[in-house]
Amino acid sequence: MTENFWQQEKERIRKNQGNINPIIKQTFEDKQALVPNKNFRELYYNCMKGDLNLKSWEKSDSLSLEDMGMLICRDVGCELQYCQASMADPYEKPFENCDEHFKKFYQCQEQEKRRYIYDNQGRTLQEQIAFMLEKKKNERMKNMVDELEREKNKQIRIEQINKERETKHKMTMDQKL
Repeated sequence: MTENFWQQEKERIRKNQGNINPIIKQTFEDKQALVPNKNFRELYYNCMKGDLNLKSWEKSDSLSLEDMGMLICRDVGCELQYCQASMADPYEKPFENCDEHFKKFYQCQEQEKRRYIYDNQGRTLQEQIAFMLEKKKNERMKNMVDELEREKNKQIRIEQINKERETKHKMTMDQKL
């Protein structure tokens, strides 16, 4: 019996070179199977892109007011997820903590709930989600256009300043001659 036990023990140790508790090892493998190890930037991109589950959830009849708030504030929630996922990265931590992101997400949800309760204009929860997501999309596009316009104006100003400098330089060179 002793020889058999030690043979089994030797085999167990050979299989487990890192001498990790088998329960911990199995737990880690289960976690890896459920949540693949992805880069936090990739997770953020996928979150912002949205997926079919969210689209079907938006149209669900069993939607609650809290669900509506979360769906409308998905962009802020994605920022919170980005922050939390980046905290797990040992090499790159862009944030000290995620308290500010959590507060922002909570405030957004509360604001959207209040907006629906006091000013829904006869829309259902599903219609409110579609309306607010479209409104946010339009605001984002407007901000992008405004930013591009500012960048264009900045470039024009730089070109004007450079031309003025050239003409001043030419005038001083002509005066010297």
